[in-house]
Amino acid sequence: MEMKKESKQKGSRKSNPDLAESYLTFLGTQHLCQDGKMRQHAPTKLIDVFRQVHLESQIKKPKYDLSACISGTDPDFKGRVLWLSDLHWFHENIIKFVGHNKRPFENAEEMNSVILANILNTVSHEDIVIFVGDITFEKSEDGTYPLTNAMLREIRSRCAHMINVIGNHDVDKRNGVMKLGFDEVYSSLTLDFSGTPILVSHYPVDVATLDMIPGCINVHGHLHAHLWESPLLDSLYPADSNEFRHVSANLETLTNLSPMTLNELIARPGPKVSL
Repeated sequence: MEMKKESKQKGSRKSNPDLAESYLTFLGTQHLCQDGKMRQHAPTKLIDVFRQVHLESQIKKPKYDLSACISGTDPDFKGRVLWLSDLHWFHENIIKFVGHNKRPFENAEEMNSVILANILNTVSHEDIVIFVGDITFEKSEDGTYPLTNAMLREIRSRCAHMINVIGNHDVDKRNGVMKLGFDEVYSSLTLDFSGTPILVSHYPVDVATLDMIPGCINVHGHLHAHLWESPLLDSLYPADSNEFRHVSANLETLTNLSPMTLNELIARPGPKVSL
């Protein structure tokens, strides 16, 4: 699939529909998997949890105008907005799954420690940190996740605000969202980056969904790779597509396994989104 830069129509969040419901609808659609079977992008029970999170987020007033913060138009916001996803703390098998070239650790304990140190060495007290899902695999019978929350409290002590856009591994066995120490939790976010609409979602979505808002791009996690490296690419893009619309915040794609700004994410090697 050839990706080329192309100019696009830009819109503002105020004049565009919220993509949250369209994202949930997309998660319920089926796609062809590598084993030749058709499966939903996400299980129905998980979509129900995401929908409940979306409804709850609608009645809460956010502390920051994130669109203004990422666009640099909030005169009172002096920090950066930093992004990362798919920490997978306490997940031993993720090292084998993605390979030592992407997660060069001997075990989950070393991985947890290095990821935490990388975040702490990057963030400052005025920064907002947006996690795009899949934080921890810590086992916690009482649902308190003490070790994960201790690490999150340490990060929160170094930054201004923490947000999680939940992923499939942020839901517990009781089909509720893990109780982790974030200031805000969303199923997805629709933002405006200096005139370019952005859908923030754990799962990457198809171009047809993004096209509900002209020129919309998707900041996502979930794949443990850039989308252009993934077999999922062809199922999300029409065959005649000539532009790229996805930006991965996945840990394995981040420079030095550390959170990055949106401009830094977009500037990495590979097909570029047009802003």
